[in-house]
Amino acid sequence: MYHGLGAVAEDSDGHPLRFTIRPLPGGAADLATLKRWFRRFVEVRDNEGAERCITTAVRSGAKAPALAELMFSAATDHRYLTTGHVLDFTNKAFEALDHGAHDLAEPVLASLARSYATGERMGSPTSGAIRSTSSQFASAHSSRFPRRSRPAGACGRIPGAAARSSQA
Repeated sequence: MYHGLGAVAEDSDGHPLRFTIRPLPGGAADLATLKRWFRRFVEVRDNEGAERCITTAVRSGAKAPALAELMFSAATDHRYLTTGHVLDFTNKAFEALDHGAHDLAEPVLASLARSYATGERMGSPTSGAIRSTSSQFASAHSSRFPRRSRPAGACGRIPGAAARSSQA
């Protein structure tokens, strides 16, 4: 704990104060809508929108399980969002809140929004759509590409490799 606090103090030394962002305008939306918006804000890398969703959910009285579902849904949209650190940090934040710090849910959870929105991504949800589009392109334009003829059973073999290996 001591080393962690020292690292945080060192990282934040000399930086301006962080002010809490207001909730989304228009009153409290239902949790299903906030979850959808939160995931979208994270996907388009809008950390302010993501933070506003978290703040709105907390201020609307959402309990820890609902908040966890909201946040973990976005953390798992990509297999390894920031190499899994976002998932770890979110888990640790909820563990801290479970130890009686429920009144700190808003600042603790909202502080994670930036790492969600700006995190490195692997396994993009759109990667399947890109593969599908490229295969459709290849199918539609295959007549333009020259065909290579291969003898039966030669798939994957380097031409002349068998002759070279038999000479050795």
